[in-house]
Amino acid sequence: MEIQYIINDFQLQYDRHRRSVAGDDQNMGGWHCRNLGDALMAHAEMDRIERRFRAQYVAAGRPGDMAVFIRHVSEGQLHCDVILYFPPAAAELAAWAHADPCPPPARPGLGMMVGSDAAWDLLFSE
Repeated sequence: MEIQYIINDFQLQYDRHRRSVAGDDQNMGGWHCRNLGDALMAHAEMDRIERRFRAQYVAAGRPGDMAVFIRHVSEGQLHCDVILYFPPAAAELAAWAHADPCPPPARPGLGMMVGSDAAWDLLFSE
């Protein structure tokens, strides 16, 4: 009984958080990002996200604007951090991966982890 109460309470808090993030999401153009931390330790999580992406990508009909982008950032640290960027077409994956709303990333220094090559032109046309 108490466990069910805890689960229900968590679900209510999570739903409130999702609604607040959705409001922020509109101000960020629908992009999300997640810092996976140290690049040496991020591979397992990257693999997990890539597997989920591939399933969603096929289910969505392989849309050209669906991808996950990657950036390695080193701000005076010994090791660099890995940051993943999810465009609006990957919003469901971003929510699953617990990514936060963010502005669209700048293209220089950005790589594609997985997705359609068409996403470059569709999302970063100048």
